[in-house]
Amino acid sequence: MSNPIHLLSSGYLSSNYPKTRPLHTSIFIAVSLTAASWISNRACVSGLAVALLFFCSSISALEFAVVSYNVESDGDTEAEQVAQDIARIPASHLWALSEVNAEDFDAFKAAIGEEFAMVQGTTGGSDRLAIVYDPEILTPVADPIEFADAGGSRHPLFVRFRVAATNTELYVVATHLQRGNSLIRESQARWLNQWVSNLTRTDAPPAVLLLGDFNFDVEPSTERGNTAYDLFLDGGVIRWIRPTCLDENNCPNTGTGCNPRYTSILDFVFLAGAAIDWSSSSEILFKEDAEYCTREANGGSDHRPIRALITLPTVDEE
Repeated sequence: MSNPIHLLSSGYLSSNYPKTRPLHTSIFIAVSLTAASWISNRACVSGLAVALLFFCSSISALEFAVVSYNVESDGDTEAEQVAQDIARIPASHLWALSEVNAEDFDAFKAAIGEEFAMVQGTTGGSDRLAIVYDPEILTPVADPIEFADAGGSRHPLFVRFRVAATNTELYVVATHLQRGNSLIRESQARWLNQWVSNLTRTDAPPAVLLLGDFNFDVEPSTERGNTAYDLFLDGGVIRWIRPTCLDENNCPNTGTGCNPRYTSILDFVFLAGAAIDWSSSSEILFKEDAEYCTREANGGSDHRPIRALITLPTVDEE
């Protein structure tokens, strides 16, 4: 059974965090999506200049930025410290947060941007999920759902969006799979794989984005994970957007976490369905910051965020 939940609108102030939006690609030039939206809504209609009209007719793709961040909900975590690290992350269109204390939702949303909207998960106690998104770019087309049938203490959070700039519908799933019980984690991974597999069997499979803390324990040197990782990727219906540090052989010694006892990657961004072959890249953030994990003892998160850039192709109107 899946549980519908309600959407929270934007409106929280972030006076000291004037982020700009990331750049987007067209055939010949790149402009911010805010500018692109302004141009498409006004310049294309009013004909301010031939060059702008040419640009409006030549947009072929959108560079879409997403972030997965386990903000940690342990007793020694300070929302203000984590919010400061969020503010250091390049502006992005969609964020999946895990381990969010209910009392900290507002602080993290404000750090991302006052114009953003948030969907809050209701399960997990102090380890809740959230999807934060730019409503100028993404429009929900159905009520958000939590996948109770997936099991575990934190139910995956699912939202269907439409990206107006590319006429794309995007299925987004934020998740935080079970850590302490491998059998539950494996059952969750199997359920999500089956859910994606069922979607891809349709005549027109949707574009699917899955991101969060999957606890797959992937070792950077071998790119092998635990059993849940294998179950999740079974059948080739889901593709991992591998961090660039794997090819450059410079991933952090502790993977996406900060615990020196572990070296694995726990946080991921995946594509499936119509999106499985979309051009994309990802990186583990703050890997050059030698003090990042040191700050964990002073209130910071014990996870590094993952940021991915995904090229969304324009879908022709029927």
